[in-house]
Amino acid sequence: MTSKHIQALNLSQYQVFIVEDEAIISNNLSRKLQKKGFSNIHVMSSGESAIQLAKKVTPQLVIIDILLAQGMDGFETAYLLSQQCHAKFIFTSADFNHENKRLIKDLKGCQFMQKPYQFEDLFELLGKTLLGNVALTK
Repeated sequence: MTSKHIQALNLSQYQVFIVEDEAIISNNLSRKLQKKGFSNIHVMSSGESAIQLAKKVTPQLVIIDILLAQGMDGFETAYLLSQQCHAKFIFTSADFNHENKRLIKDLKGCQFMQKPYQFEDLFELLGKTLLGNVALTK
């Protein structure tokens, strides 16, 4: 898949949640997504904030850290969000173990990107996820 395929998606129409407790990572990711054409990006540092915002804004894509510093983790957050909306999820973490892999497979339409990652790799996975043309990524 090329960047041309991804750009054809009209990225400005998507509501994107970034749920990441490291401000440097979330702000950098938000800035780069804006440069690629996303305009509806909502950054939050906790799962609870994401659940609250989802009552007002329906995300189509959620990029979420598995290990959040406070409150619920990324899996619990994704489960609760999936009860409210039909978003696609990309989980991120430096720790990708067999249990995490099993949990991601159990949540249909979810993908994983191991930290640290290159933005272009995440962007390609994001495009494939939105197009529904992806297998579970290592």
